[in-house]
Amino acid sequence: MRYTLFSREDEFSNELCKKIHELFDIRLGYIFDDHFPDLVICVGGDGTILRAIHYYVDQLDHLAFVGIHTGTLGFFADYTSKEFEGFVKDVLTGKAEIEASPLLEMRVNDEDEVTYAFNEFRIGNFHNTVTYDISIDGEFFEQTTGSGICVATQAGSTGANRGLMGAVVDNGLDIIQLNEIMPVFHKNHHSLRNPYIMKSDRILQIEGDSLKDSAICADYLEYHFPHAKKLEIRTSLKKVYFARFRPYSYLKRLGNLF
Repeated sequence: MRYTLFSREDEFSNELCKKIHELFDIRLGYIFDDHFPDLVICVGGDGTILRAIHYYVDQLDHLAFVGIHTGTLGFFADYTSKEFEGFVKDVLTGKAEIEASPLLEMRVNDEDEVTYAFNEFRIGNFHNTVTYDISIDGEFFEQTTGSGICVATQAGSTGANRGLMGAVVDNGLDIIQLNEIMPVFHKNHHSLRNPYIMKSDRILQIEGDSLKDSAICADYLEYHFPHAKKLEIRTSLKKVYFARFRPYSYLKRLGNLF
């Protein structure tokens, strides 16, 4: 098996990575391969896993991720640092179940270049009020005015979307969730205001002059497209695969959030 390590880059996480490397590579004969791994072992928190996903975004079809939690939030990680021995035993003796989670993809002005997000796209401006015309599958849906919008996956429903009072969506449901960020609402501005959970095969179009002054965040990454007149967001064919070496209740994961 070819594996690689992705660290939170704090002292404790780096030491744990060194311990894993010594055990897997030196004692067990596994092959450490940063370029073409089969398994990406993420040591840190959810942010570490997100960084690893974006780092290997062009190789997602032939690798899987597993997380060891040493950070401040470990929703996607299956093990804590105290369960290191159990993690090693599970990898050696257990056959992993593969759990797939789709990405979102975004195109600007119908251009070929694609930007991906695992949790969500956040589009907006906290300095000035923005206005977007939102269509779904080519049909006008609403005009939203405020600080922006958040478009989340099922996996991302527990992230920024949850902070915006969006719905937490059960594991295994393929959806897209649209949520407004600090919407303005009075007699001249009307929008749904509530989170809208839609089928995963919907396609969102966001248009408006405000796009050129908006920040577009894909998970932890931030982009600016001054030439943007239209964004198109849809569920991608790309998926992130998690290697589950042991059962882990989704309800237990949720319980760890509060």
